[in-house]
Amino acid sequence: MSGHDLAWARRTGGRLSRREELVYLVAAARAAVGARRRRSDRDARDGAVRPDLDLAEHPPDSAFTRAAFEASRAADSSAGGAVLAHCLRTWLWADVLGRANGLRPDPELLYAACLLHDLGLTPAHRGRRGGCFAVEGGLAALDLAAAHGYPHAEALADAVVLHLDVTVPVARGVEAHLLNAGAAADLLRARAHEAGRGVRRAIEERYPADGLEAGVLGPLREQAVLRPRSRGGVLERRLGFTARVLAARAPR
Repeated sequence: MSGHDLAWARRTGGRLSRREELVYLVAAARAAVGARRRRSDRDARDGAVRPDLDLAEHPPDSAFTRAAFEASRAADSSAGGAVLAHCLRTWLWADVLGRANGLRPDPELLYAACLLHDLGLTPAHRGRRGGCFAVEGGLAALDLAAAHGYPHAEALADAVVLHLDVTVPVARGVEAHLLNAGAAADLLRARAHEAGRGVRRAIEERYPADGLEAGVLGPLREQAVLRPRSRGGVLERRLGFTARVLAARAPR
């Protein structure tokens, strides 16, 4: 896939054409097959468990990261701050997966992108611009960055808009790649083994996921009804995304 970035969002509002939907679904099917193969290969190897990586103690601190945190916190009206908690877990996953794979993101850009990536699911931004919550989040992130003179505003918005793609290659930006991977690790447990078996427990002890169903999955289902041609709508309508999230996160 070429990637649904900010330029694409500006052209389309975030609505997939019929052809784009087909390409998106094919990419999702291929990713699922690849994930099953990797799990099978991993299970067949002895001693394949990686040592747990330590979690970052503190996020990067700057005027802009503080503004991004406040924007995410203020927009999140869910019980217990479930959207913000998911964003923070996404950041921790993105950080550990980056270190596990030798990637070197811009820490400030990665943290801000993770904090802002689900702004479009919050009442403050939902339904205001575009036909996709990731597009609304990307535009809101762009506005925030411009208001604070942040020099990587376009890269930030690209990462937020791209995060709903099935996969985001590193070539599209290390931060965009890790945001996509971090969100998938938190929701679907994708690639979680790369950071060690105990990392998930440590992340969810720091930022509990108790409100995920109502705060994040409920709004995602609403997106599928209101915006069936968006990537979130296609994921839910055609692939039962939120049911897959619940199944992936069920105790084993």
